[in-house]
Amino acid sequence: MKWILIRYQTRPEKTEENAARVRAVFEELKAKAPPGLRYMVMGLPDGGFVHFVSAPEGANPLFSMDAFRAFQDGVRERQAGPVDRQEVEILGDYRVLGD
Repeated sequence: MKWILIRYQTRPEKTEENAARVRAVFEELKAKAPPGLRYMVMGLPDGGFVHFVSAPEGANPLFSMDAFRAFQDGVRERQAGPVDRQEVEILGDYRVLGD
């Protein structure tokens, strides 16, 4: 299973908007429950966000969701600086990632 870690900083005046859009994605995820998708987002006190995602091979179900498309709309204007996106190796996990 491939895991991707995405980190970025938001502009201070856009942090709450970004958080609200993230929450909307999770509301749609709860309703649709796409199989094989693992996704977590953490908001940091300084306006940073960390997304942690693993999707089934092929098409990532996030990209077909209305709330995720709404999240992506204007994302560059909400961000302050570059996005750091990298594949990561899970070295250990205790009751966080599930099965």
